[in-house]
Amino acid sequence: MNWIIVAVMISLPNDFTGSDVFAFTQFPFPNRLSCETFLKQNREMVEIISSNEWDGRDVALTLCVDNAQLANLMNGVAT
Repeated sequence: MNWIIVAVMISLPNDFTGSDVFAFTQFPFPNRLSCETFLKQNREMVEIISSNEWDGRDVALTLCVDNAQLANLMNGVAT
C-alpha cells in the first residue's frame, strides 16, 4: 500500500462544496512512517507547493493518507 502527502486547503467562507485538496500522487511512500518523516522534515516546502497550485490559498492541514483514504477524500467520503 502506498502513502501520499495531502494538503487540505482553507475553504472560502461562502464555498459550500467542501475542502479542496492537493495530493502529491507522483511521490508515493512505501509506508506511513516514511511519509510522516518526510512531511515533518519538509512541511514548509509541501505547503508552499500546495499553495502555489491553488493560486496562493493557505493550507489548513497536511497529512499522510493511504491509497484508500485518498480515494475516499477525493470522492468526498469521510474516512
